[in-house]
Amino acid sequence: YEARVLLGQALTALGRNTDAFKILDTMATDYTNDEVSSARDLMWLGIGLHMTDYPKNAVTVFEEAIQAREGLAEARVHLADLFVSKANYRDSDDLYGEVLKGAPEHVEALLGAARIDVESDRNYPAARKKISGILKKSPECVPAHNLLAELDLYGEQPKDAVKRLLGNSLRIAPRNPRALSLLGAAYLILDDDKRYEETRKRALKLNPRFAAFYAEVAEHAARVHRYRKALTLNQKALKLDPEYWPALANLGIGYSRLGDDAKAKAKLEEAFEGDSYNVRTYNLLAFFYDKVIKEFDWIDVKPMRLRVHHREKKLLSRYVPPLLKEAYDYLKKKYAFTPKTPLHIEVFPDKELFSVRSTGLPKLGAHGICFGHVITSRSPSEGNYNWAEVLWHELSHVFHIQLSKSRVPRWFTEGLAVYESTEGRDEWRREMDPTLLRYKEEGKLRGIADFNLSFTQAKSFEDILVAYYHAYVVAEYLVGRFGSEVVRDLLVGWGQKKKTEAV
Repeated sequence: YEARVLLGQALTALGRNTDAFKILDTMATDYTNDEVSSARDLMWLGIGLHMTDYPKNAVTVFEEAIQAREGLAEARVHLADLFVSKANYRDSDDLYGEVLKGAPEHVEALLGAARIDVESDRNYPAARKKISGILKKSPECVPAHNLLAELDLYGEQPKDAVKRLLGNSLRIAPRNPRALSLLGAAYLILDDDKRYEETRKRALKLNPRFAAFYAEVAEHAARVHRYRKALTLNQKALKLDPEYWPALANLGIGYSRLGDDAKAKAKLEEAFEGDSYNVRTYNLLAFFYDKVIKEFDWIDVKPMRLRVHHREKKLLSRYVPPLLKEAYDYLKKKYAFTPKTPLHIEVFPDKELFSVRSTGLPKLGAHGICFGHVITSRSPSEGNYNWAEVLWHELSHVFHIQLSKSRVPRWFTEGLAVYESTEGRDEWRREMDPTLLRYKEEGKLRGIADFNLSFTQAKSFEDILVAYYHAYVVAEYLVGRFGSEVVRDLLVGWGQKKKTEAV
């Protein structure tokens, strides 16, 4: 059975999915005939069922393997890996934790736990610590190098990702599919069209049905606000493999972030029909599109639309539209620019609903998020925070993202949005000079080239606050030194695909 799984994995990596299915499906037939009983054989069968798109059966078999042999750590890890692939981070975290409790240096469990740090908890320092421990003992562990490269992409450091992938992952394993996907993502973010195309052809030559390549690149494109590009990439993935459910789910999420609820719901329902185990797909449908969306009303704030809950409509319609109009008119005049519609602002009275609507997952720590055309925000009734500043801040991002054609660095758009909030209301000005000075004296402040890491490698809430304040001070300095018109030039420069140094 182990040989069948390894052969199935190799065939799948070459795009020979039908051949892989034939090799793997024999194990399922044996199971039906009560010919599979050992814990290890059950584990291999579970992997095969996961690969052939039977997640529910795979979970059952993995659990049988664990019951048959309590100490079979590998079965727990593979079950956890299945849960991670479906964005079920809670159950996967428990399983990895059980393995690490008995074997603290278990490589696959450490890798899985690090992935949860990245994808769910956004605890990038914790992930780096785990990966460093793995590489000390296993310096040629390609999945660990790949995850570090992914962290580089999360930190908007695509040059570092390229260096890491070429120098480590693809040096050790030149045909590693995930490394090729990450390399393609890095080149796309760098606007290096020539090398992106070379990498794409290299990946598809290995596997002509490599839908995951486009889907992986799309995920990283969306993280740097290139939502329309991500849409196109997921569509390309589905042309290669119409049943590649992660791409279909992300296509639905992509439409939702562009303000097209009808297409979003249709694609999410199609994805859910194919893969009912994906947590993000389920959450968006069950907790928003299927029922809850009917509890919201639209308010025209031309050229914007404001979506609010029935029970808050009377109060919010009095206070939010005037603020949005004021902020929009100010930003439109400042930048001599009219953003492309639709422009949707959605306000949620429940924190978990806001989180699910924004990401498909609960427990998001933010107050508001901007997707270029859609802004999601928590309601003033939901928490003790400055709701008006949040909306002004997020609306500023609309102008930054669209003017820069989605290429403005995170540190700059965050600092500029904080600065523009103070232009809107002087009483919103933040006062953190003593803290900033302390960070400077302790050597904790970063320069422009790696400023984004102040956000992605923050180790405390204070680090995050200082990152925002430091970026704000830089924006304030640029305006004071060069005049307010320079800000538009910077954004346009990034939109012309100029590098930050040139800008």
